[in-house]
Amino acid sequence: MIAFVMQDDKIFSQKHIVAVFFIALLLFIVSQVYFILLPFSEPILWAAIMAFGFYPLYLKIKQFVGGREIPATIITTSIIFLIFVPLAGFLVARLAEEAAHFYHWLTRWVHEGNLRLWAKHFLSLGPIQKIKEQLFEIPLVRQNMKGWITSQASNLVQIAARQSGMMARDIALFFFYSFMTFFLVFFFLKDGARIYRFIYVLTPLEEKTKKELFESLTETLGAALRGQILTSLAQAVIAGLVFWALGLPVPIFFTVLTFFATMIPVFGAAAVWFPFVIYLFATGHTARAVILLGLGVFVISLVDNFLKPLIIGEKTDLPFFLLFLGILGGLEVYGLIGIFLAPIVLSIFFVLIKVYREQFLA
Repeated sequence: MIAFVMQDDKIFSQKHIVAVFFIALLLFIVSQVYFILLPFSEPILWAAIMAFGFYPLYLKIKQFVGGREIPATIITTSIIFLIFVPLAGFLVARLAEEAAHFYHWLTRWVHEGNLRLWAKHFLSLGPIQKIKEQLFEIPLVRQNMKGWITSQASNLVQIAARQSGMMARDIALFFFYSFMTFFLVFFFLKDGARIYRFIYVLTPLEEKTKKELFESLTETLGAALRGQILTSLAQAVIAGLVFWALGLPVPIFFTVLTFFATMIPVFGAAAVWFPFVIYLFATGHTARAVILLGLGVFVISLVDNFLKPLIIGEKTDLPFFLLFLGILGGLEVYGLIGIFLAPIVLSIFFVLIKVYREQFLA
């Protein structure tokens, strides 16, 4: 009897050791795969999001070509490529042209003395004048002001030289990551269903919980894509029409800038149109400044408060304030792609909380 118990404990001990070793090895290998793929995490995630967004189109094309995967994948990837590349090329060309116009306009504006007059007017304001007088009453400030200005000018030259080298490197990385993104889109479209099923089967949860979790993930990502892109596009188009109607310089440049600015929750489109309000007031165009301020507050920026919660919040059952903080935190943690990842993480969090309450607190 004692020998049987000892033999049974020995078998249990061996199984326990093998299980611990296997889990440790698996975790080690998973961590190494993570570190290997980490430098390419951005193109991988963007490719996955693009493939997800165009997957319904892929399924329709696949049905049209008789269920053949390779032709359907090639056609869908080509459509994505033909949509994004010419559009990006057109925007880059237009932005470069308008950026050059904006630079010449700004240079001419400064050379005509407008900046000096505006700065003089600004410094002559009552509160600013008092602050300036109080600062220059301090001997140390008065003595070091000239040296500080000289050192800052020297620092700006060094920063400009350093930034030019970094810009060349960033352009090369941008084209490399863009190529890799389209390359990965092909495989995500072709093997997307198998990848999804593989992750689904490996997830160690009950079938009901797993189904609810993956449905929530799919619904949230779809809502985040539709909500963010449609909202940003609507705001950018409205802002561009307002800029053009008011005769503001380089409207296409600032329309594109508005599109990207709207993805930042705190400032949003106001980061583009509000400086124009200040500029118009400062240059004496009061009527246009008031019109832009009214349209900016009650039309351009209000679109974000109306559309985004309607599309994202209602589809995911996420509170608006939590969605707002989540997108802001997602930008800080993950960068631009955090706009789409943050709602997914929050949605998964609420599903897991619901499962925990049902299974462990009931």
